[in-house]
Amino acid sequence: MDAHSTLRKHGYNVESFGSGVCVKLPGKSIDKPVIYEFGTPYSLMYNELVNTDKNLYQTNGVLNMLERNMKIKDHPERFQTTNLQFDVIITCEERVFDQVIQAIDEWQTDHLEIVHIVNVDIKDNFHDAFKGSQHILELKRRTI
Repeated sequence: MDAHSTLRKHGYNVESFGSGVCVKLPGKSIDKPVIYEFGTPYSLMYNELVNTDKNLYQTNGVLNMLERNMKIKDHPERFQTTNLQFDVIITCEERVFDQVIQAIDEWQTDHLEIVHIVNVDIKDNFHDAFKGSQHILELKRRTI
């Protein structure tokens, strides 16, 4: 979402998606994530986590992430269910790249369109997400 925000601020038409079965946020431990369905508003997630354990979710950065996400869009969307067509798809993790390729292979289409798919591996933390979004912005600037 950091790359989405950065690209949009620079005038690019951007959409962002998840690719898993559900939305997983860090929970009380690494093996116990907080799980939501795609389509659940970020504001609902935020309020539930504040009411559950505000200190924990503030300390681990989830509340800040949700605040940022709420400024970008209402809720997370799943890539595999979109009907949109793209010129370029940028993924930020190899596993997501593989899921995007698989989804495109499985889509039923009447015609094929060319799409460029690029993976930029970014660790899932605020510092690396910011750096990664700057690299993606530079990549986009150099390819137009």
